Amino acid sequence: MKNRFLLIILISILPITAYTQNGSIRGNISDATTGETLVGANVLIQGTYTGTISNLDGDYELKDLAPGKYNIVVSYISYDKQIVQAEVRSDNETILDFKLETASLAVNEVTIIGRKRSSTESAMIVNLKEIDLIANGITSDQISKSQDANAAEVIRRVPGITITDGRFIVVRGLSERYNSVLINGAYAPSFEANKRSFSFDAIPSGMIDNIMIYKSPAPELPADFSGASINIITKEVADRNEFKISYSTGIVQNTTFKRDFQKYDGGKYDFLGFDDGTRDFPSVLPSTDRMKQLYQWPNLPTYYARMDSLQTISRAFKNNWNTHNIKAIPDQSLTASLERRFLIGKASLGNITALGYKFTNHYNKIIRREYFDYDAVNEIVNYSYDFVDETFSQNANLGLVHNWLLILGDNQRIGFRNLLNNMSENRTVKRTGFDVYNSEDRLSTNLRFVQRLIYSGQLEGQHHLNNNMTRFKWLVGYSFTSNNDPDNRRYVYTRPINSPDNVPFTFEFDSKPSVYYGGRLTQKLKEHDLNYKFDLVQDMFYALSEHPVQWKAGFFIDSKNRDFSTRKLGVVAPRGTDRVVVSDLTAPIEEIMAYDNFYYDPTTPNVTGFMYGDGTDIINSYTAFERLYAGYLAAKVPFAEFLDIYGGVRIEKFHRDISGFYEAVKDSDGNTLNDSLDIVTDTLNFFPSVNMNFKIGEKNNIRLSYGRTINRPEFREKTGSYYEDFELSAIVHGNPELIAAYIDNFDLRYEWYPNQGELISLAAFYKKFTNPIEIFQIPAGTTFDYKPFNTEKAFSRGVEMDIRKRMLFMENVPVVGFLKNLVVVFNASLIQSEIETNKGFARDSFRIMQGQSPYIINLGLTYDDPGHGLLISLNFNRIGKRIAYVGTPINPNTWELPHNAFDLTIYKSIGNHFSVKLGVKELFNNPVHFVEYMIGNDQVEQTKVRYIPNRKISLGISYNF
Repeated sequence: MKNRFLLIILISILPITAYTQNGSIRGNISDATTGETLVGANVLIQGTYTGTISNLDGDYELKDLAPGKYNIVVSYISYDKQIVQAEVRSDNETILDFKLETASLAVNEVTIIGRKRSSTESAMIVNLKEIDLIANGITSDQISKSQDANAAEVIRRVPGITITDGRFIVVRGLSERYNSVLINGAYAPSFEANKRSFSFDAIPSGMIDNIMIYKSPAPELPADFSGASINIITKEVADRNEFKISYSTGIVQNTTFKRDFQKYDGGKYDFLGFDDGTRDFPSVLPSTDRMKQLYQWPNLPTYYARMDSLQTISRAFKNNWNTHNIKAIPDQSLTASLERRFLIGKASLGNITALGYKFTNHYNKIIRREYFDYDAVNEIVNYSYDFVDETFSQNANLGLVHNWLLILGDNQRIGFRNLLNNMSENRTVKRTGFDVYNSEDRLSTNLRFVQRLIYSGQLEGQHHLNNNMTRFKWLVGYSFTSNNDPDNRRYVYTRPINSPDNVPFTFEFDSKPSVYYGGRLTQKLKEHDLNYKFDLVQDMFYALSEHPVQWKAGFFIDSKNRDFSTRKLGVVAPRGTDRVVVSDLTAPIEEIMAYDNFYYDPTTPNVTGFMYGDGTDIINSYTAFERLYAGYLAAKVPFAEFLDIYGGVRIEKFHRDISGFYEAVKDSDGNTLNDSLDIVTDTLNFFPSVNMNFKIGEKNNIRLSYGRTINRPEFREKTGSYYEDFELSAIVHGNPELIAAYIDNFDLRYEWYPNQGELISLAAFYKKFTNPIEIFQIPAGTTFDYKPFNTEKAFSRGVEMDIRKRMLFMENVPVVGFLKNLVVVFNASLIQSEIETNKGFARDSFRIMQGQSPYIINLGLTYDDPGHGLLISLNFNRIGKRIAYVGTPINPNTWELPHNAFDLTIYKSIGNHFSVKLGVKELFNNPVHFVEYMIGNDQVEQTKVRYIPNRKISLGISYNF
């Protein structure tokens, strides 16, 4: 039955994609009154990028068109447009002549009913030249020349951008918190419970049309950024009827075919990235309040009844603690995309649907260390802990793009975009080492499954009136994200430190519920985000210029609701007992957590087994709503042929209310007495900005920019909550005292466009921060916790160079003429920053900003020979040493050392339909390394974290029907 269903689908697709000979449309364009031929008339296929112009005889030809019906749009200055439907037959030529009528009204400019191509490198460079702002961009064309799997890997190719934690971006050395992210023009939701950032690994690279990175503020952009405002545009335009399927497989060094790859038993849908309920807590588990009541002591009259309930609850949990070995299979990736075009009278309707699935395995061996004291003279290090983590992770990603675009006759367009992506990480961590603070050798295990889901949808329209003098856009967007971290299990075996090998490790539990000692943690985040946006542009001519003044106005409304909850349970000894009796605390975990070990003996109440206790703190859960009302007014004024000035002001009314993190106190009438504990932020801000563009001929621009922006704390940062980070072996706190940071941004950039598809630019920037937010280490016994604080002020300044150069001048050079197909992409940034603070817990009064790299280098060499269908691309990325975590007076800063990343891609097309891609990521497999420098002796480098990212070799094939 299943095979028959697949056959029906295949048969239904084949008529769409069957092999056919393409045809063409040709004809002549002339004046309807005089009969004179019209030279240079624009001819386009409605809703696509395909077009041409008429020659000296008024003739035109559209070649290599797939059989089907098309709307042909012809336009010419001072003539009325014509839209005519034509049909192309297989291997035939369709003759279609046009006789244009003179326009009855004076026309200032002609609007072409088509769309500016945004997916090619040349088109991107043209766009960068024309826009009013300082920006960079990357297109699907460039993405195809790399092994980049998602938006995070794609965007690191942009000048001044680096990646942290595999999914957060750092722009111009500023941490991820200083960016705002849009998806198709609407606010991108966040499913990071503990960070103010967007996870760029949520967007598969194959679904991206282009990414625009705006580095200078503008009235129409969100004000909450300083690094960049980033707009991710998903694929939308269907040029033709097409079905494409791609498959790739990959081998990861130290992972693939590894026979002792550790895995625990999960759910049956784990391979799709969904938990099927296997990790749900049992239905008999009561609320946190009731669970804590059952554990109260002393309350002897109800002791036996409560113990009986605790036993029932504890025995209802699954014994799912053990792991087993599997053989890691090669990575798998499958993508299918379908493009369809439809004609509805004189309108065109296009659809792009893409479905992608990816499953990967990864193993890493990671060194993790913490120090609490140094003897700089004798170069002696006192450890807080020294661990080695073996991390086994399986990642699933299932994504869908489903976009519709309707183009009406007079260049009116309505689009409906949908992005759905579900991804999961199923991870097992085995930790060995010693903990000096607790004087113990340690064997720890963490079993975790995290599911992150994002949906982003927009209904938008773009309309042109009054001979294109009036243009407006509208958008209604909705997004939903969830971050589900169910039944995150942790357990520990210990023995006295430096014990002989024959001393066994013993299962460790606490007198209070703990997520570390036989603990179970669940975290759930859900966020709903509704956007409304309207932008109006009005051109008005004035006497001093042939070009119009462009007035802009608009508004933006964002309504966000978030719910975050945690539940923490741990294996404990019941209150009032003298001891726990378990057969063997050195036994494997599945035996210790056996059903029979969760018991109590009513005849001997001081002798009992384990019970589950509830350690949930209400401060670690919250609900929040946020409302942002923004409006702007701006104008672009052409003061002369060589000077455009674009400036204006943005107004933002921001309101946020965070509640639910405290116990409500009510009076006898049921009224809440302590609702003032809600954390409320209510501000009104004005954000001016101005961008000046000096045009020096056709190929040179000098841009100047100033703008004021803001950086607001994230939800959890503003609460007093905390969470235990297994990897850091530390607690991460919020800080209700945080306030917003304000930034003044100054930019200067010179741009040279020597030839089509080429760009050379040199930029300088300066940013002045008031109350910047950073993450500090704070003392906690012999270790350190982490907490965000405002410092007083800071600055960041730097220069950037961006070069995209084709080697066409090599064409006639003997022997090396083939290098004409070489394209060089090089960009580099040199950055200097300084924080000034008088905080007592700060290690330095003056230092560089957290996350700030002193330099960033990207190099891409691409050999592209379309004639032979061959493409070879080598990409290199390196960042300078930067502070990952800020230290304290008794603890050094943690530094991330430079990492060299080399990726190689070889692409070969075979015939008209088939292609092969070979890729190598982390070609030279350089380590990732975090260090501290010994206090009093900066020459002694101490490892904090170190691992090898592992080389990956992949092979992919694509077939285009």
